[in-house]
Amino acid sequence: MQTQYLNVQGIAKVTDFAQSFYYLACSNCKRATNAYGDGDFWCNYCAKKVPALTKIKFNIQIADATGSIEAAIFSEVAAEAYGITSADAIDVRKTHSIHTKLKHSRFF
Repeated sequence: MQTQYLNVQGIAKVTDFAQSFYYLACSNCKRATNAYGDGDFWCNYCAKKVPALTKIKFNIQIADATGSIEAAIFSEVAAEAYGITSADAIDVRKTHSIHTKLKHSRFF
């Protein structure tokens, strides 16, 4: 079965600025973890002790004249569309900067 992509034109906006904008993932298998802080952790999926990798994820709402839908933005799109890096997402000193970028962006 071939994957089909749709071109959506609308406005994408963050509706919850209190949400977490990142999560920690296994640097080996890339799955989300319950790790916290810096350093190595035990990945239950890989059965290895590995460093955690910071990944961006935040929820947005995409809306047009016909309605709206909730979606998630992950690291690659966040960097390309919004100019947000993983380091930005975890640096609380940059939280205001991230919110400003997201409030004034229109990339769809």
